Amino acid sequence: MDNLGPAAVAEVQRLKGLQAESDELDRVFAMTFGTRAGKKVIEYLRSVTIDQPSWVPGQPADHGYMREGQNEIVRQIIKRAERGKRGA
Repeated sequence: MDNLGPAAVAEVQRLKGLQAESDELDRVFAMTFGTRAGKKVIEYLRSVTIDQPSWVPGQPADHGYMREGQNEIVRQIIKRAERGKRGA
């Protein structure tokens, strides 16, 4: 970083801070959803979102978009909990 200007150094530091915050949040997800109760909640959320069709013929297209949004939230929870578990 010696040959970087002050703005670049500041940006690198900012990004490192953001990464540290993200890593901490991953650990919190792992602690929350790594418990027996948390795993049960994930099973339920998965059963009512990801394991269900996002759209079926006859439904409006925007229903599929909304359902995929729900699925993505559950996928993010699962992904963060898994990353936090690996990083812990």
